[in-house]
Amino acid sequence: MFAQLAALRGRFEQPDLRMLAPHYELALAMAAAQLALATGELDEAEGQLDTAMRLSAGGGRVRERLQACALRAVLESKRGEAVDMPRLREAEALAELGGMRCLLFDAHPMVVGLLGR
Repeated sequence: MFAQLAALRGRFEQPDLRMLAPHYELALAMAAAQLALATGELDEAEGQLDTAMRLSAGGGRVRERLQACALRAVLESKRGEAVDMPRLREAEALAELGGMRCLLFDAHPMVVGLLGR
């Protein structure tokens, strides 16, 4: 399924869809990060999350940015590193303010445990 999503890249280079290319790239980076976390490719996950954070910084992509913060905490946990709890708690607070708290839990099953719920 991921390969099919990645294969669409050329379509977003066409003039009629070019304006949607940043949204496609963000969706692809988020999917790639999820896949990399699931398969234990943690360096790949980190690179994809860096891309997702950069692409979600503008254009009103708050949902993806919050999910990327949650996935970053999962990555840190999987690496045995200290989880940046202030960043995760900030994402939780922002999600709650926006009525989107469940999207953090939808990002990855480990998020529930990281937030102590």
